[in-house]
Amino acid sequence: MKKAILIILLVLAFCAPANATVSSYSPSSYTGNGSTIKFAFAFEVFDTSEVVVTVRLTDTGVETPYVEDSDYSVSLTGSDPATGGTVTTLADDALASTQTIHITRLTEQTQTTDLIPGGTIPADTLEDRYDKLTLQVQDLQAQIDRCLKFPITDTEPDDLANSVNRASKYLFFGTDGAPSISSSVVNSEATVSTFMETVLDDATGRAALTTMGGMAVYNVLTYGAAGDGATDDRAAIQAAISAASSAGGGTVFLPEATYNVAGTINLVSEVNIIGEGINVTKIDYSGQDTPAFAATTTISHVTIADMTIDGNSTDGTDGATDGIDISQTGSPLNASIHIVNVAITACQDSGIHWKNIRNSQIEKSIISFCYDNGIYFDVNDAASTSCSVRDVYINNFTLEAASYGILVEGDNQIQDLHLEAVYFETITGNGLNINTSSVNSNITVDGCDFESITGNGINLEISCYITISNTLFNGVTGDAMILGNTTTATVLNCRFNTITGDDLNIGNLSQVTVIGCKPADLSIASAGRAPIFTDYNMWAIDAKTTNYQILLSDNNKTFTNEGAGGAITFSLPTIAVKDIGFRVRIICRDAGENVTINPGAIGIVPIDGTGGTDVINTASRNGDSITLKALTLNDWAVESMVGQWLPTTANITFADVDDTPSVIHGSNFFLSGTATETITDFDDGVLGQEITVESQAAITYDTTSSGLSGSSQDLVTADGDVTRWIYNGTVWKLIQFTDVSADNRSGI
Repeated sequence: MKKAILIILLVLAFCAPANATVSSYSPSSYTGNGSTIKFAFAFEVFDTSEVVVTVRLTDTGVETPYVEDSDYSVSLTGSDPATGGTVTTLADDALASTQTIHITRLTEQTQTTDLIPGGTIPADTLEDRYDKLTLQVQDLQAQIDRCLKFPITDTEPDDLANSVNRASKYLFFGTDGAPSISSSVVNSEATVSTFMETVLDDATGRAALTTMGGMAVYNVLTYGAAGDGATDDRAAIQAAISAASSAGGGTVFLPEATYNVAGTINLVSEVNIIGEGINVTKIDYSGQDTPAFAATTTISHVTIADMTIDGNSTDGTDGATDGIDISQTGSPLNASIHIVNVAITACQDSGIHWKNIRNSQIEKSIISFCYDNGIYFDVNDAASTSCSVRDVYINNFTLEAASYGILVEGDNQIQDLHLEAVYFETITGNGLNINTSSVNSNITVDGCDFESITGNGINLEISCYITISNTLFNGVTGDAMILGNTTTATVLNCRFNTITGDDLNIGNLSQVTVIGCKPADLSIASAGRAPIFTDYNMWAIDAKTTNYQILLSDNNKTFTNEGAGGAITFSLPTIAVKDIGFRVRIICRDAGENVTINPGAIGIVPIDGTGGTDVINTASRNGDSITLKALTLNDWAVESMVGQWLPTTANITFADVDDTPSVIHGSNFFLSGTATETITDFDDGVLGQEITVESQAAITYDTTSSGLSGSSQDLVTADGDVTRWIYNGTVWKLIQFTDVSADNRSGI
């Protein structure tokens, strides 16, 4: 009898109810959106310590392991093992769109069950151990799947050498496909043509360039230059230029040295003059009243780079007239001239004198202590029927200690002159002076700096399509900008400090738009039209303590209820046709006090849609915001929204048999329909919008669709269950599920 009872007990033990089986293992990954902090996973774990969280920067691939309780917390669904759960990041800021979060598992590699001989074996205990073994196998398989593997049809490869023998070696695959190691790359494994062998045999890069049929390099030392700073090297340099020109073009190379030149070095087309760097290669002009470099005819495709040119003028009457003079007229035009990393100093007239030139560039250079101009554009060309200077780009450039920084004058015109990151300092006249008899056009000045200018910072006459942006004027004795008879000019985000004259002096025919500066902050003189100010108060913050009627003059302004003693109502203005596009942003700053928006007679889409209904931030959370734009005469559009902004209307009920119900009424509490339904998306959402939906029937949320996300399987709810969702601009993310119909269990 006792034996029979024992057998029955053992059978009952083995037949006791067991936990659910283990499903397949699928790690979870999400891309941040700047707001979501909860991320669901749907794989089994026995403990939160087995959840591994890694955040990766998508552009660099840098990975950061997160630490539980320091960087995130984990809530589990179910137990022994849990069937999934939610990772909640604890950092102040949510993950950005440039970050991805990866949730994986590493099951504890232990076995703590001790079976007693002759004792009972509960089914739960056995199943827990089997489940843990299965999880461990899944973890190992996930690691194996990320390894390099040989196909099953390959012969099993031999083991590699041990760590000592494979140190500082290369891993490669031999002719039989088997892995092996080598201390060097075997020459026979790389086929090199006869031609490439001759290139590889060249001792220098210049020799290799000649072998490959590129422009040959002509070293001036080969042609007799001494480079001692005393011997006149002009003839030797000119001989190298002539040799290159006779060969159809090339590069004349001036190694590190000081080259004394007693006269002008003549430039020719297709021949570049290259040194080894500023103050490394130096042209030391010792002649009188001629340029250091010049062209006797029009030239094209010439680069002068990596050198210093010293004109050695001590008082403006001796030494070189110009550092580089390319001012010949005729056909074809001077074109494709490139001056880079060149320092020009101490010339009688100008560091650079250009005329009749097209498609050329000056960059990473400096001109200093030239007695007339840093750069002189001569457009006094009666023979030219169109503009004399066109498509010139000057960037990363410094002009200091000159009468004019850049001077453009003559009877003709300049078109498409672009200055970027040009630094003007200690100029006794005007920094940029364009004064011609014809209309100049397409002049841009961006990111420049005018410091210690005795005259005017910028003086533009008879010009159109002008943009001056992101530029600083500091210590200008005259006017910062003179836009005389200048049509269609834009001044954008400029700063003015210590200006003796006016910040902006506008001529009689000028049409000027100012962006990024308040009228009250500028000193303006205008002989005709006043400037048009737009967006000067872009998102400027104005805190209100009482109800406020927003004005049309508040375009692009931000309002807050910071410091308010009670709730604040902001009333939107009446919009006319000319006001379409008006924008306003409202931010909650006084937590605990509601902010109300009164849209007047028209609606806020997608908040109330119909008009006449106030919109309230009921959560009263510090930082909740909404940005509105006048879309039409009858609609305000929600450009962005953070937090709970609700219309003062009753709860909205979704229609039955609607798998993509509209949430056009904004952050609100919605009721599902009363019929069984599968919802795949919510229509009319806006970025940052949160909604709460209570099910009134058996509602299934297809979270594997393109519109909803939050689980690897569909979420099935019953009457009374509640879900919360947030919209990231692309999909709705499930952030909470409360199983009211069963056991009031919350998840996600």
